[in-house]
Amino acid sequence: MKEEGLVFSTDVLLSMVILIVIMGVSSDLMDMKREIDHENLQRYYFERVVSETTEILIDTPGSPNNWETLPTTDNVIPGLSSSESSEILSYDKISKLKATPELLNKILPPQLHANITIYPWNNIPPIMIRCEDGTPHEIFVVNRTVQCDFYKKYVILDLNSKSNSCYRHGTWKCGYFKTTYEEIERNNYYLLADNPGVSWIMDTPENKNDEENLYESPVLLNDRIRSLLSSNSTGIIWIHARSDGNVLIISVPKGSSPPLQPDYFQVQPCDFVMVAWI
Repeated sequence: MKEEGLVFSTDVLLSMVILIVIMGVSSDLMDMKREIDHENLQRYYFERVVSETTEILIDTPGSPNNWETLPTTDNVIPGLSSSESSEILSYDKISKLKATPELLNKILPPQLHANITIYPWNNIPPIMIRCEDGTPHEIFVVNRTVQCDFYKKYVILDLNSKSNSCYRHGTWKCGYFKTTYEEIERNNYYLLADNPGVSWIMDTPENKNDEENLYESPVLLNDRIRSLLSSNSTGIIWIHARSDGNVLIISVPKGSSPPLQPDYFQVQPCDFVMVAWI
């Protein structure tokens, strides 16, 4: 009887040990599951925040719409789309956000750090709006293709493959712009082309000529325009161009110094990349 009782006690003790081990393992597994669920929920939350923040930046002009022109940004919510078109990012707003990256803190939770880089598809260097260093625990990346306007606002005439044939030269393209002596005093006018073999002529309806000029580099037009203007308050200047590429006339306020490269004066696709981490 004593041996049977001893065996029974040993079996009970062993069963209790096994039960305790099972309960401990089950508890650990439940804790691990709760931790995994928490991490997955946290990751989903931050992925959504980064995605929604990106959409706010590229789909809205910000508040107020002209925030990039204001002397202070105390009451500003940043957005980068042009006030004229929600499908195009404003280069002025990009530049303002680059100069005041702390505005991102208004649309990002404090746990998140972020770098934003815009990669133009043409020959323009990447634009880094914000650069932070850190040791990331989790990384979230959002990549969107957008349109950027850069210095498009300075273009007053764009001759390209879709332009009408010139009224004076059947194989040429032509167009005109209006200007005054006062505007010439305030602005610099340039002819830009993306093809060094462009031939061009500038004249007016009253002063026609056939003198061809071969484009080699950005051409400052102010003196030529002055020589063509009459005493009228407003003059019409015609540009005739023969080329397979694009020819632009830009009017830049004196004191401004944008890069005088055609790519900077055309709306073009860019990759908008936000890299965020916690």
